[in-house]
Amino acid sequence: MPSFTGIWDQSSTTIIGAFYFYWAWGSGCGGDHHKKRTFGSTIGSKSTFCWAYWASVSCTNKATAVPQSSNSKPSNRKGTRLNKYLSNAGICSRREADQYIAMGLVSVNGKVVTEMGHQVQFGDKVRYDDQPVNSSPPVYLLMNKPKGFVATKQGGNIKKSVQELVRTAHPEKIPPVGDMGRTVTGLLLMTNDEKLRQKMADPKSRFPTLYQVILEKNAEIADLDALTKGIRIMDKVHKVKSAAYIQGGTKKEIGIEASNLSPGLLKKILEKRDLKAVSMDRVLLAGLTKKDLPRGRWRPLSQKEIQFLNMIS
Repeated sequence: MPSFTGIWDQSSTTIIGAFYFYWAWGSGCGGDHHKKRTFGSTIGSKSTFCWAYWASVSCTNKATAVPQSSNSKPSNRKGTRLNKYLSNAGICSRREADQYIAMGLVSVNGKVVTEMGHQVQFGDKVRYDDQPVNSSPPVYLLMNKPKGFVATKQGGNIKKSVQELVRTAHPEKIPPVGDMGRTVTGLLLMTNDEKLRQKMADPKSRFPTLYQVILEKNAEIADLDALTKGIRIMDKVHKVKSAAYIQGGTKKEIGIEASNLSPGLLKKILEKRDLKAVSMDRVLLAGLTKKDLPRGRWRPLSQKEIQFLNMIS
């Protein structure tokens, strides 16, 4: 099993996640050809070099804000800019909303609006592409995605999408951050905060991801070294930060740590080494862990966790 530990401190309500990669040298090693790379949970003897990544997120038990009831009145009488209204609804980014407005695809109370600074007032009926738009405060969810469901922004039109798992509590559109195929499991963020979605989708964003991968055949030391040195796909070289065997497992089981690495790209990287992933589980995402989150379940992010994600650069 992967060397992940989560510590829940009831007094300070802090979640601490730790993941260890280390080099374990067998007793009596005579040379580099005896060196074994492992991905484990215990710190070895004096001959073991240990590296640890700590992700600590202060977490409160408070849930994110909920939408106002239909009979409450907003405090801001100036209303909400139309492009922000569309963005909050998870339709698109504000910049894209400006384009849609200019194209005449947005109407308010039955009238097409092309004014960029138009303010949406409480009770206004907004439609995009002749479909009603229901804007609500941003929602932030963390899911331990089960096998068999697919994560995609267009999930509403796909059978067994992750949106189906949250629809009872959140009938509004809450798209996932990034795609995950049906065979991929593990941590998945879902939010209608378009600004955060674009930030985390930006290849320049540096946030840690950890995967536990089971391969169809054994991975050799040369394969693990190649992953860290870089694999060329098209005209770009992609590197992972660490790649190692999972302690106690076979050479088919490896752990991979990288920055902002999607499951789809990881699969392509492995295929370049003729390694086919049988299963792939994301066990850490931007400091968030699966602590107290069984497979197929989800929870709202705390305000502290949201602030942490917004600080990612």
